[in-house]
Amino acid sequence: LLAEIAFSEKNPDVRSKGDSRLTDKQLLSQIGLEEKHGEVRNNAVARLVDQDILQLLAVHDPSDQVRSTAVGNLNNDHQSLFVQIATKDPSYLVRRNAVARLNDVQLLGQIIEQDPSYSVQQNAFARLAERTILRKIANKDPRWYIRKTAIFRLNSRRMKSQDLFVKIAQTDPDQDVRQQALQQILDSEKVV
Repeated sequence: LLAEIAFSEKNPDVRSKGDSRLTDKQLLSQIGLEEKHGEVRNNAVARLVDQDILQLLAVHDPSDQVRSTAVGNLNNDHQSLFVQIATKDPSYLVRRNAVARLNDVQLLGQIIEQDPSYSVQQNAFARLAERTILRKIANKDPRWYIRKTAIFRLNSRRMKSQDLFVKIAQTDPDQDVRQQALQQILDSEKVV
């Protein structure tokens, strides 16, 4: 009965409710691949485990919501696919989800420097724990909000960077960035 509703009901909300109870992986795959309505497909894809189908949907589905869900359900063995999606997908939602799965430190640094979406950059920062890259970004990135976030990340990761914080507090052209660096200096003095 649920399969019949999921495939033949005219109202997509009802189809979505029908497929939300399905457990048959083959039917979920079929809905993920063939359903015309994006929300219904997304509901099915959220419960898919078939890695081949998830890869296909992560790259080719017309809905950014479905692509993002598919990326989230892929296992970590798909690093090259995450790289492709993180650097080429037109939707920041999908890129953001792919970035959250990346292990490539150098690429995370490039994404922080080059991706136009602040949300994607923030996800890259959350994954980045490489002190050298964070120091470079804190010191040289042309965007004040990126420099400020890098300073915060350096301190939150307990990466010794007092010399850099002092330099930035004295010379950065942006007041918010100088204040962030000064705050990190003051916070570290409280610990000592």
